[in-house]
Amino acid sequence: MVSTYLHLDLFLGLLLTMPLMFGLGVTIQWLCVRRIKRERVMMSILLMYAIALVIEGGLDLVFSASLVQLQAPYADSSFPLLGFRLPYIYLFIFLLSAIFLALLYLVVYRTRFGFSRRASSQDRTAAALIGIEVEKVQAFAFGIGVALAGAGGVAYGATLSFNAASSYDLIVRLLVIIVLGGMGSLQGALRRLPCCHWLAWSPRSLRCRLAGLPCACAITPLL
Repeated sequence: MVSTYLHLDLFLGLLLTMPLMFGLGVTIQWLCVRRIKRERVMMSILLMYAIALVIEGGLDLVFSASLVQLQAPYADSSFPLLGFRLPYIYLFIFLLSAIFLALLYLVVYRTRFGFSRRASSQDRTAAALIGIEVEKVQAFAFGIGVALAGAGGVAYGATLSFNAASSYDLIVRLLVIIVLGGMGSLQGALRRLPCCHWLAWSPRSLRCRLAGLPCACAITPLL
């Protein structure tokens, strides 16, 4: 939405949107989530649900509950691929997702911050004893998650109409991916993502399934 109001390209607008979302995530974590001292997992879920309701209500007041869709000059353009027409917007989103997933994997599994984040999530007390600043690590990780959610929102809004309540459909799919792939496992989530994506399609979208078959067959073994 920021890129729309400033008349920026959707993907170039991420250079502005993602830092803003990162700051929002760090602020929410620092002011709200870190104050939870007992039953952190359950209470944080309830807290974030309450915050989501507040944000949804605020967005409805400011932007109304009408469905909107992000616009781009290339949103309706396509190119031929194996007998089908593949929209450019889907290609751009796929490339953007691949880049962010690769960067996220490197950050989580190949950096000192990633090691600190995993240690903090497994045992906060032990992580603090070996010198990890648990609160800062978790705030930074929360900010990264919200920034990536902002990028995902741009991709979602460029292909589908949405309003503030559209998050509930996405939450269900994300929970399925987490349950199938395992809590805290990036590799498991990636392996289960194609399966969840195929199950989400209805019989009426058989044409879309066939159009995505070559791409799915090429990507799935890599995951």
